[in-house]
Amino acid sequence: MLLLRNTGRFVENELSCLDVLHTHGEPVSSVSRASEKFSTSGLSCNTPVKTARGTVLARDLRAGDLVKTKDHGFQPLRWIGRSRHTASDAALVRVLNEDHNRSQMLMTADHLVLFHSAHAELLFGKSEVLCPARGLAVSNRLELEISATPTMCHLLFDGFELIHAGDFWVESLVPDMARIKTVAPNFASEIIAALPRLAHDQSIANYLQDRIVLDEREAGVLVQLEQDRC
Repeated sequence: MLLLRNTGRFVENELSCLDVLHTHGEPVSSVSRASEKFSTSGLSCNTPVKTARGTVLARDLRAGDLVKTKDHGFQPLRWIGRSRHTASDAALVRVLNEDHNRSQMLMTADHLVLFHSAHAELLFGKSEVLCPARGLAVSNRLELEISATPTMCHLLFDGFELIHAGDFWVESLVPDMARIKTVAPNFASEIIAALPRLAHDQSIANYLQDRIVLDEREAGVLVQLEQDRC
């Protein structure tokens, strides 16, 4: 059972455009990013990323590159990992160009994307919220992609960052070191060599963020409200 935020009413039905659900009635400031494989986040290698040396494809980024971030200016990229997305993995989300043609930029379905909206401020008290890409796939700029098998890039910084990729602000890698050590021990060794403090559990505090994180249904509501306004 879920509590409708700011209404005090309990419901058991699906999320509607009129009410946004929060489990137990509490706003969500962060969510666990436990990964089923290497990471729940990732960008295809052909994703354009803004850096101090111009727009660079993710595949051409190198550790030390200064990458544009929303909150902290240009920040040095500390580590970049690559993993292969296979046909048996979950669907990806593809970015569409402004003319609605398909671009080469793809994200994992759970990759967090910044969404700015007056409706978000009305419903959540904040005009900027983070949404899983799959929740925005009902918009006119994103769609589910079930057949692509690209190489995915995972970009790690000193802390949580929103980076400018394509036309979107998207999250950087949040390192679940316990999981990475299990599923990709070679990556774990590389990450700790690049950022030794990540050998310690408490270092994850650097990767917390204070924006509200919506679930897939809540994100879909925002998209629908925005489209209804147009």
